[in-house]
Amino acid sequence: PDVQPPVGEDAKKFLDALQFGIFERKKGNFEKALERLHAAVALYPTSLPTQKMLVLTLCEAKKYDACIEAFNKWKDGHKEDMEVRNAHLVALVGAKKWEEAEASLEQALKDTPEDLQALASRAAMLYETQKWKEGIDVYRKIIANLDKAGRYSMEMYLQLANGYEKNEQLEQALETYQTALGRDPLHMDALYRAGVIVWNTGQKQKACDDYFNKYYNYGDKRFPHWKDVCEKTGRSPGEDSPETPDP
Repeated sequence: PDVQPPVGEDAKKFLDALQFGIFERKKGNFEKALERLHAAVALYPTSLPTQKMLVLTLCEAKKYDACIEAFNKWKDGHKEDMEVRNAHLVALVGAKKWEEAEASLEQALKDTPEDLQALASRAAMLYETQKWKEGIDVYRKIIANLDKAGRYSMEMYLQLANGYEKNEQLEQALETYQTALGRDPLHMDALYRAGVIVWNTGQKQKACDDYFNKYYNYGDKRFPHWKDVCEKTGRSPGEDSPETPDP
């Protein structure tokens, strides 16, 4: 049955809940945002903008199963909304629902072959299943498409370089990190990963001069052991140091 928009006091409650939900989402307070958005949906269940906001927020909060459930409930009203479809796709990948994700990806890429969010989801899914070469190819395509549009994403470069590392293509990984550092010379993760690769080739002084010292001197103090590493010879950055994070 059709649900009429709320009126009177309920209309005020609905607008307040929706506005505060959007406000909390922008601040990254997802739990508060979701509480408000659920209240808004309860007051006006057929409001398409409110449904959309709830799906997007569930995805951003990494509540993937709830995002998928909400999408499936309301998908008929959002068939042409790429943001909602992409949130659903991200949720399927995040929930490791590979068959459903692949089917959704095929449809998304059939509709819009150059959809960067869909391509990124495909690449992430390939990485999750350790298909490094195939994932690398997709990230390279994304970067090429961004370049054509005059756009740039550090995250895509880091993911590409990470795939090269996982696939033991260290020369290509280092080149990719160096390209990223050409855009952002003090990006901490790129400095760190490039330094590890150079160190492991035996070029310890170069690793310290070009990467580790910059990493330490420009504000990221997560691994102070590196400073000591670069002051002594014959020691690896991995010895007695924390696990190295993936980019």
